[in-house]
Amino acid sequence: MIVGMLAMDELVNKTQKIKVEQIEDYLLVTISDVVITSNRALEILGTIAKYCKKYDCNKVLLDERTVQRRDISGTEVLDISVGMSKIGLYKIFIAFWCKRELIDEQSGLLRIFTQADEFMIQHFSHEHHAVDWLKSRT
Repeated sequence: MIVGMLAMDELVNKTQKIKVEQIEDYLLVTISDVVITSNRALEILGTIAKYCKKYDCNKVLLDERTVQRRDISGTEVLDISVGMSKIGLYKIFIAFWCKRELIDEQSGLLRIFTQADEFMIQHFSHEHHAVDWLKSRT
């Protein structure tokens, strides 16, 4: 059930291909990228930080089911984690809804690195698992 549509800030800007909606007590952020690089990941996370602050929301479902692959090395995963702190993602829960094959060592590293900085990331291949996880966060 959609409670508020944030005027469906369907852009952030059209070149970024990001759509943001408020669903119950979390933000649904949808991207249409096929390949994610570390720079693009930081852009997306920067957008998430902006909308979390704007709508005073600390739960995000990131729909990245269009992503076919991530071109991100293990070192870049650490850089992304550090970058998340710099862009203001604190005490935020982000459920990545992605293809099963993208739940790998790098996604596990990101989860581990970000836990130390007071925000949590988890990857899911099914929407209902992701939403259930978000709803269980306080």
